[in-house]
Amino acid sequence: MTTSGNYIRGAITGQGDIDLREVIQAIKQSGYDGYISIEFEGLEESKKAAEISMKNVRKLWETV
Repeated sequence: MTTSGNYIRGAITGQGDIDLREVIQAIKQSGYDGYISIEFEGLEESKKAAEISMKNVRKLWETV
């Protein structure tokens, strides 16, 4: 529970509420060329969730 009384749930990167396309566009437009880290804390099995997350990020990175 958050301090304001809401509940949050971890999501696989690209399946949550954050506009990932917008985030990746901002990263690319900044000229950043380093590593991108994915952290996952959710209900799904961690290894599978991380694989799906990386697949989603790579796909968007190539198309944005």
